[in-house]
Amino acid sequence: MANDFLSKCDDTADKAIAQLSHLIEGFESPYGLELLSTVHWVAGHEGHYPFERIVSEIQSWSHQKSNRFDEPSIRTAYQRLVDDKLLH
Repeated sequence: MANDFLSKCDDTADKAIAQLSHLIEGFESPYGLELLSTVHWVAGHEGHYPFERIVSEIQSWSHQKSNRFDEPSIRTAYQRLVDDKLLH
């Protein structure tokens, strides 16, 4: 059914799928997807903070987030989001 639906879509759907595939490349695990979505939420919904503020916001959410996402991981996800033009 999915293939049938996609075969009827225009190039916009193909482009969106390609962009999404690139975005999650290397972030396919539950950890990676949570990291990307957390960084995107903080950077996009909390305002346009400098990177250091994004790190402190994420790590201050909870003890679990602080232990789970270190600065290099947050930086990698942030850079992917910037490179893919999902953050400014």
